[in-house]
Formats: sequence, C-alpha cells, structure tokens
Amino acid sequence: MPENTIPAMEKGLEAGANTLELDVHISRDGQVLVYHDESFNPDYTSMPDGSDIPKDQRKKYTFYQMDYPEIRKFVIGRKDYPAFPRQRRMDCYTPLVGEMIDSVEAYASARRLSPPYWLVEIKSKEKTDGFDQPAPDEFIRLLLSGQKADRSVFRRASVAGDPPSASRYRARLSYGRQECRI
Repeated sequence: MPENTIPAMEKGLEAGANTLELDVHISRDGQVLVYHDESFNPDYTSMPDGSDIPKDQRKKYTFYQMDYPEIRKFVIGRKDYPAFPRQRRMDCYTPLVGEMIDSVEAYASARRLSPPYWLVEIKSKEKTDGFDQPAPDEFIRLLLSGQKADRSVFRRASVAGDPPSASRYRARLSYGRQECRI
C-alpha cells in the first residue's frame, strides 16, 4: 500500500498495528495534508494525467506552493516503487489529515478494532520556512485549526518532528486532560 494513504493506514490496523505514524504538511491555501515529503516524490507519484513528474522539476510540486484541489489530483501508488518492490500498486491521493483520521477511526470502529494511537510528524527546516512550510507558529495554528475540538482521538495523539525540527516546535498543546508536547 502506498505510504501515508488511507488504505495503508487501514491495512496497518488489519495487521495489528496500534500506532499509526503520519507526516503532515501545509498547502498554499492552508490545508493540512498527509504525505511523506514536502513535495511529490516522482518515484511513486504521477501527474494527474498519469505521466511522470520530471525529477528535475520536483521542487515545482512543493505542497506549500500549491493549493489542495490541485494536490489532490496527483496519483500516488499507480507505478512500481523500486524502494519497496512488494508494495501493492493502487491509485490513491494525498488526503487531508482530518479526512485520514476520520476515515481510519470509522474503519476501526466498523470492524471492532481498537482505535489507534496517532503519531503526527511535522517535518520542517528553518532555512525553508516560507517555501516548504510556514514558520512554526503558523504551522501549529493551521494543524490545530482544522481539527474538531471534541475529537477524543487527541487523547491518543502525539506530535513530533525530526530531531533538527523538533526544537523549533516548543509549544505545549492541551486536549482535555491529555497534553502533547511538540
């Protein structure tokens, strides 16, 4: 299953995973989306028409430089991914984080599976603020603004970042009695 897609998370639950990790990024129009990198990876993502993304033009497809309706049209998982030769080929899209969480939580509930813990990873580099992603305060604001305040899922969530970026996100977030540190 293509990583960071709804089918991949559902398959993880079926396989017995109790924690699901997802990488989040921000689009130009302020949507929080789920994808491993800050731009489309030409190795496993195709243009909306099915053609290849030219590797030398990858930066042109940086999410923070694109609006979400345009992002959603790209196809993830249609072509073979050499790094994961056993990955099942299937057409997927880049989901919004709220859509991912809602879909997977509903999937778990419908199948009477334990609801997952969520590890939400923020990837950022200070030198690319304003191009690859917004600055930390804006990133956190957007991450939280699209979420329903009454979601009990936040009691099962942690927000993290790669070691270089983690120190940039020192805000403390409270969800009811659960506290997440960034």
